[in-house]
Amino acid sequence: MSSPDANRLSSRIDLRHLRYFVAVAEAGSITGAAERLHLSQPPLSVTIKELEQTLDVQLFERHRNGIFLTEAGKAMLEEARSVLARAARGIEHVMQIGRGEMGEVRVGIVSSIMWGDFPQMLKAFHLRYPQVQWSLRESNPADQVIALHDHRIDVGVWRGDSQPFPGLERILISKDKLMVVLPADHPQARRRKVSLLALKSLPYLSLNTTMSSIAADSMTAMRGLGLTPEVAHVAREPQTLLALAANGLGFALLAGELARISWPGVVFKPVEEELPAADLYLHVREQAPSPAVARFIEVMRDVAKL
Repeated sequence: MSSPDANRLSSRIDLRHLRYFVAVAEAGSITGAAERLHLSQPPLSVTIKELEQTLDVQLFERHRNGIFLTEAGKAMLEEARSVLARAARGIEHVMQIGRGEMGEVRVGIVSSIMWGDFPQMLKAFHLRYPQVQWSLRESNPADQVIALHDHRIDVGVWRGDSQPFPGLERILISKDKLMVVLPADHPQARRRKVSLLALKSLPYLSLNTTMSSIAADSMTAMRGLGLTPEVAHVAREPQTLLALAANGLGFALLAGELARISWPGVVFKPVEEELPAADLYLHVREQAPSPAVARFIEVMRDVAKL
């Protein structure tokens, strides 16, 4: 633990004293140090004397052929280099945080987006800003909205065609369409496009409308077409609906991006009718984000190129 005297004296010594001292010690002369520092000799000599007087310690022995460190001076050189190095690291750390090159980004997601382009977007961000820590927190859009307002996440990511939420900005990062998912052996599965009117007798497999904006928008759209689908099963995750459809238990409406995966027993088909988009959005608070979050948004936009 530092003594009161040491604490008092340290408050009178700044980084300039230490930097000048190190320069003189390394150059072995006031003249050489002054040239390195681009200073005249008098102010440099005054600064070294101030340091010695403040510490009440002789740091240099002065001879005709140069100046040499005393034992106290040798100890001071080691400590001064350490302090200057720590100060430089601290300043660089602060600057990196200010530039968004370090920090933390907490991302809320719905799990289904991990079957599409989003993992590649995360990879691009990690490669560009490897020192920024990011984490994923799976939750439905309604919970993500609350978490954003409560500052428990920094970014929310989900699909939807609805209007922005109050206090949040939404940023389009991927365009997509809803497609109908049918059992592979269903007669309509052979068609290039499928009309929802042709499926009115087939049970509907839906995501939970309170947890999925896409499910809620799809239900509204079908009712607008005069369809009142018989909801046979409600699930939290698309994989559940895909497994049910594969076993002939109904049809589902899901983002076309999921069709990139080879799901056994089902086919994805475009829909003839007009349906809500299944676009992917980032959602962030309207107030200025932290530098790291701003960099995250920047990379997502760059990768999306929309």
